Amino acid sequence: MNEKMVLQLRISYLSYRIERLPRGWFSTINGRKYTVIAYEPDNPKVGVRNTRRYLFNTRKGDSYRRKVIERISAEAELTKLLAEWHMNYIGEPEIIKFPLSKTRFCGIQTRQFMNSESNQNKYQPRNPIIYKGQTLRSKNELLAVKEVEALGFMWKTEICFRFGKYTFYPDVVFYVPYIDKPIALELDGMMDEDDYYDHAEDRRRKYIRAGFEENKDVIFLRLNNEYYFPSEDLKTLIRIAIERSIADLRIGDAEGIEFV
Repeated sequence: MNEKMVLQLRISYLSYRIERLPRGWFSTINGRKYTVIAYEPDNPKVGVRNTRRYLFNTRKGDSYRRKVIERISAEAELTKLLAEWHMNYIGEPEIIKFPLSKTRFCGIQTRQFMNSESNQNKYQPRNPIIYKGQTLRSKNELLAVKEVEALGFMWKTEICFRFGKYTFYPDVVFYVPYIDKPIALELDGMMDEDDYYDHAEDRRRKYIRAGFEENKDVIFLRLNNEYYFPSEDLKTLIRIAIERSIADLRIGDAEGIEFV
């Protein structure tokens, strides 16, 4: 397992993101709320002695407000991860250079995922669940999505993508930023019914024929009990997919893919 490398990648990615976000704070002057910027990555004129103020209720002010909040959140997460590192390992983590490059490209590509739209499958579910503007087909999909969210990953339901003669609508696709990879997740229920089992196996074979690796590019979570959702199994499969994907990274090569 690559738990140490996963932690190192998470620390490195957060460091990379923080460097590219403005640093600032919030203030209220005469009842009006401002975002105060004391550092901006691409503007050396901005500094502690030459800050910029932007009103919250302007387009630019709202954009800076969101970025400052993102930086504060990233710094807090980085502090937590560094504490975890020092509890488990000697010395400081090596900071891996981002953006990364890869030795293997298969599955859904980052830009393809970012540009995709959710809910492209025209087959209408009997009892749809609307969650954060996306349509889920079952309680189990909702539980899966909440596990993905708890891990901090962006997700989309039933995006459409094509590989050769095959068209796929994965139940969920989530994006892991520190390996720059979208991973597909298919939930297979009712596996005790022959017709559903045959359909699920046919779909799995299509993924494999398209070059996807199981538990690396795509995860199949098989549900055998409608009253129990295997949360720990899903988290284990996600961890395995991430750790296996590390083998596709060319660590230390600064030339490579840009993060979105």
